[in-house]
Amino acid sequence: MNHYTWWDGLLPILLHSKLFPFLNPKGIMDEEQLQKHSFFRKFHVFSINRQNPRKAVESLRYGAEHLQQKGSCLFIYPQGAIFPNDSETMQFESGYQRIIKQVPSTCVVPIVTYVEQFYSKKPVLWIHIGDTFEKNTSLHDHEAYFKSQLQCIKQDAIAKKYEQYKNLFI
Repeated sequence: MNHYTWWDGLLPILLHSKLFPFLNPKGIMDEEQLQKHSFFRKFHVFSINRQNPRKAVESLRYGAEHLQQKGSCLFIYPQGAIFPNDSETMQFESGYQRIIKQVPSTCVVPIVTYVEQFYSKKPVLWIHIGDTFEKNTSLHDHEAYFKSQLQCIKQDAIAKKYEQYKNLFI
């Protein structure tokens, strides 16, 4: 998933409850952010400390072990930090690819989100759930896909093309 606000951490809960109730989800969050927002632990979020390589590898290993269980999924924000939705750059950290290599049976499903308030006081959440990436898709290709899909969602939001997206709140 792309990452533009700390509220993004609630989106996997929404997706799990509305679209994927059959999955056993976990999420990864920066250790410092998880300390600030510890309630995310109640939603099966574990931390990663990217400043300590040994601890980071342990967290990635834990994520891989979780994915080896039948019916498990892992929500990851590969940007590794919060970036504005209108940012021209989309740069991913490579840790999630380490998990993919550890669990070759893993399916990588891109989820691109966008929130807008063009036409209403209430925000509208746009979600694009893409097709599974091919096994050997590069980090650069993942970034390019997310960037292009985010641009498409923004254009659809401006044009008010709501019918193409699932309304998760009904």
